[in-house]
Amino acid sequence: MLFNADVLFIHVPKTGGMSIGQHLLRVLPRPVYYAYSGPIPVDGPTDGVVRLPGIGHESLDEAATALRARGLEILGFRLILAALRNPYELEVSRYAYLRLGHPWDRSPNQGLAMRHDFETFAIESSHHAGPGRPPESYFLLHGEMPPNLRIARFETLAPDVTRALREVGLAGGPDLPRVNRSRHRPFLSYYTRDAEEAVYRKYRWVFDRGFYERLTPDRLESSTRRSPSRERLERVRAAVAAIVPPAATVAVLWQSEKALPEWEGRRVFGLADMRDAAFGDAEAESARAIAQLDALRTRGAGFVLVPSPAFQWLEYVPGFQQHLSRLPRIWDDEDCRIYRLGEPGGGDREPDRADRGVTGRRGSRLLPGWRRILAGARRVRDRVGLW
Repeated sequence: MLFNADVLFIHVPKTGGMSIGQHLLRVLPRPVYYAYSGPIPVDGPTDGVVRLPGIGHESLDEAATALRARGLEILGFRLILAALRNPYELEVSRYAYLRLGHPWDRSPNQGLAMRHDFETFAIESSHHAGPGRPPESYFLLHGEMPPNLRIARFETLAPDVTRALREVGLAGGPDLPRVNRSRHRPFLSYYTRDAEEAVYRKYRWVFDRGFYERLTPDRLESSTRRSPSRERLERVRAAVAAIVPPAATVAVLWQSEKALPEWEGRRVFGLADMRDAAFGDAEAESARAIAQLDALRTRGAGFVLVPSPAFQWLEYVPGFQQHLSRLPRIWDDEDCRIYRLGEPGGGDREPDRADRGVTGRRGSRLLPGWRRILAGARRVRDRVGLW
């Protein structure tokens, strides 16, 4: 966030906030306070600009708390300014940006963007700014839009910002600088029906308030092609069918809701949603996941399924990743890993050499009896054209 005596700017991620911030640093009367996690991002002199600790993307409630600690009330500002962007284009923009692989952006979301297609990213990624900051949190104060809030649309950013500043007697100045732009194809070309549904759910508040219209199926250029996430789910189903007994119970590690159906008589439970694990304490998140796994094991879960979108999340919960590594891994390919559970607490043992050798990869050593099962899986694969 950025503020002076009259204006408070709330930086909503990927909505032109860097451009607005640089513009405000030029036109706002000093002193100006900028809560940011790094150096003040401005070209030119910074006289009269005071850097405060912060993340740069505070929600309205978080901003109110920080300001109150300085003796300021958020409703006392003449203007609160925030920007909003078409959610469909915003998701494509952050996908394209994260695929650049900047080391300072390392996160599970970046891992998803770099390793998967856009549909998988749209379905499985968490909110851009982390837990507790869904899109509406930047525009709602204690659940309500404050009367001094003005929203600038990304598509008409310069005139909207100029109009808002003139309301409080400030000149808008020249056009806003273009900063931190992401390069990508026209956003409609990225969308399948599943990707559209995922973005609608994530930004439902924006659509329901009428800021933007939801895409209709006839506008989706990619709606007629096969869904990558559905194809991956079919391959995972085939692996489960080949490896897991029909009456077994499976714990699925972090997967979208549609991937938790009954699978041919098998009971399926969702384990831990770790999409926000990177923003929390690694030890606490690991302990939470291990506790959930043990709870499901006491309810009869005999197997753990880890779908590929969760692979990079395990890097942020090393304690839980180590816990899983001690379980017998009976399937491992680019789409999923399957582990066999024992008694509660059994994950604390070191697996024997034979258990570590059981995977879905060609040339791996297999336990006696598994060769026949995996051969059947490969026959299923060849028959249905999967993998």
